Formats: sequence, C-alpha cells, structure tokens
Amino acid sequence: MEVMKPYVKYLGKGGAILAFSCCFAGGLCVLGSCKGKDLVGVGWGLYFIGKAFFVGPMLWLATEQLELAWLSHKQHNINNTTE
Repeated sequence: MEVMKPYVKYLGKGGAILAFSCCFAGGLCVLGSCKGKDLVGVGWGLYFIGKAFFVGPMLWLATEQLELAWLSHKQHNINNTTE
C-alpha cells in the first residue's frame, strides 16, 4: 500500500504549531502592551489567546483526519481492484 506523502502531514502539523504559536504570542503582546488598563485591549488579547487554543488543535486534528481518510480511501480502492 502506498503511504501518504510525509510533507502533507508535516505541513499540516507545522501549520497547526505555527498558528498556535502566533496567536498565543500575539495575544500576550496585546495584553502586555495595554497593561490591563484598556478594556478593549484586554479583550483582544484574551481573544487571540483563546483563538490559539482552538485553531491550533483543530488544524492538528484536521491533519490527522485527513491522513485517516486518505488511508481509508486507499484501502477501499485496493479492495475494489481485487474483487
């Protein structure tokens, strides 16, 4: 059976790590710059931190799901050609 191209998995997981890191760092920067005095700034900072904890894991899980779907599709094609 042919294996999924590794760069697809690495790009997906790398993108998840990058998205988490950028959103989290951006949220910390916004929180650090407003020093808790600006309510809108605190809201934006917390939004980006929360976004980091949603977007990063969702991209990671989507990459895992893509790999499973690809393997299932390949297995289905192998079963159809042998019958």
